[in-house]
Amino acid sequence: MSAIFGEKLLFKQGNGSPIALTVFGDEFYARYETQEGYTVIYDSDLEKYCYAILLNGQFASSGTPVSKPAPCGLRKHIKESEDVRNAKFEARYRRMAMPEPSGAPHFLRTFGANEGLLPGRRVS
Repeated sequence: MSAIFGEKLLFKQGNGSPIALTVFGDEFYARYETQEGYTVIYDSDLEKYCYAILLNGQFASSGTPVSKPAPCGLRKHIKESEDVRNAKFEARYRRMAMPEPSGAPHFLRTFGANEGLLPGRRVS
């Protein structure tokens, strides 16, 4: 697992024009901000990054692309609620986790059939 805290990265949008965003997070949960500090999310309907708003503690698209000025009254550095972040983290973690082998004894889960070695001929 690797975490990013404030690194600027380029992201491609649906129209192909890249956008520089500041990233906070890891492979399981991340938050993106413009250079000015406004939180953004990718709006799949518009195929663009848009300013984020909070609805019931969760990010939603404001519908305003980052290529336009931020909506009036929008706060900077907004974050989702802890419950929402944890739920998204857990869902992504479960999707990415390797399935547990069923029916195999516990020691085979660690070492496998060849005591941790790859299958095939042994030189020694």
